[in-house]
Amino acid sequence: MIMRRFLIFSLCIFYLIGCANSPTDLASPTVRAGSTPVQDGEPESDLPQTAKPVTSPTGLIPSGATPDGPRKMRIWVPPQFDPAADTLSGQLLQDRLDEFVTRRPGLQIEVRVKAESGTGGLLEALIASNAAAEVGMPDLIALPRTDLESAAQQGLLHPLDGLTTYLDDPDWYPYSQQLARIQNTTFGLPFAGDALVLVGYSEVLPTNWDDLKGEILVFPGASPLARFSLNLYMSEGGILVNEEGRHTIDETLMSELLTFYSDLVKNGNLSANFVTMQDDSAAWEAFNERRATFVVTWTSIYLLEKSASHSLAPVPGIIFGPANSDSTAMQINLIRGYSWALAGSNSDNQSLAVELAEFLSAAEFLAEWTEASGMLPTRPTVLDSWEDTELQNILGQIAESAQLVPGNDLSEAVGPIFQNAIAAVISGEKTPEQAAGEAIELLK
Repeated sequence: MIMRRFLIFSLCIFYLIGCANSPTDLASPTVRAGSTPVQDGEPESDLPQTAKPVTSPTGLIPSGATPDGPRKMRIWVPPQFDPAADTLSGQLLQDRLDEFVTRRPGLQIEVRVKAESGTGGLLEALIASNAAAEVGMPDLIALPRTDLESAAQQGLLHPLDGLTTYLDDPDWYPYSQQLARIQNTTFGLPFAGDALVLVGYSEVLPTNWDDLKGEILVFPGASPLARFSLNLYMSEGGILVNEEGRHTIDETLMSELLTFYSDLVKNGNLSANFVTMQDDSAAWEAFNERRATFVVTWTSIYLLEKSASHSLAPVPGIIFGPANSDSTAMQINLIRGYSWALAGSNSDNQSLAVELAEFLSAAEFLAEWTEASGMLPTRPTVLDSWEDTELQNILGQIAESAQLVPGNDLSEAVGPIFQNAIAAVISGEKTPEQAAGEAIELLK
């Protein structure tokens, strides 16, 4: 009997000990919502997960969480849009991401910074991730227009048609609509523009090229993209694609364009040293060192580097014909820009990624962010909120007349032809007529 009571007592003790060690609070641990910047080159490690589902007070799983823990969303950006950067624009973007996460309990955002181009850049990394069965693919990616076009053509992006009506809002510049679409299909939500402009030290910049007088003009004349030359050619009404969809150059207009460059050399407006410059930073450096009075550059460079001595204006077009001609050049400013695009294969994250893209493209956010980052707004109401009214007027004029830079295939086909013809004329190797004729033959 004594032994029996001892066994019963022992079992009770074991039971009580087991109860004491079992969890008595069934609520999930608290998870701090936040976005995590990750520098390129760091391993694609998973973010910390909770052992239990994140639950709301009602016991329902929040929209940002999954039964296995917090929902994770990956974002890729180029360095200039790094939210961890020690800049006002970086802080504004980080705050915006944090605000979105706060509204979506259980969501974690990982931001990965990659080079805009080249080895390991956004497009190359996107291609590599897709080839690896989409492991580590970003849900949302900030792409320049040229990469947006390439990625869409390679099937790396998801069309946004049917997922959002955000672009139906009338508060977009015409160029923004073009920026977001590839062959009439929407692949991005535009958030930043960058237009080709004329900057000078003169208080009143020339509205036509005859007003340059003896002042020096600098631009990246050796760039195979030939953006400035294409801008001028298109201001003449020149087309680069004919009705049959083939690349084309108007020989007469090309000859007139090359004559324009020849005249700049004769009038002392161009230096042979400047024509060898291949990039915009070199041209801006020459201008900044006062080796030139005017520079053709991008709004992003001007807005981040401007001083009280700098003035801004649209790029003047070329007026050809007799001296008494009433013809006028079209106002054109070539523009490039960036859009948020949908790349991930996780269908559960698609709607959330689209929501975030809309949140990051909203006018109330872009109003402060574009001014801080030196980017041209994609929406008229955004520009209206800028403090400098004079700058507002000039940039508004530029944004309204902006046209997208030619697409990748077109730029690669005609850009080097323009650049080589201009170099031949400026060096005196060929006449404008000879160089124009050869350019047409090269395109055939």
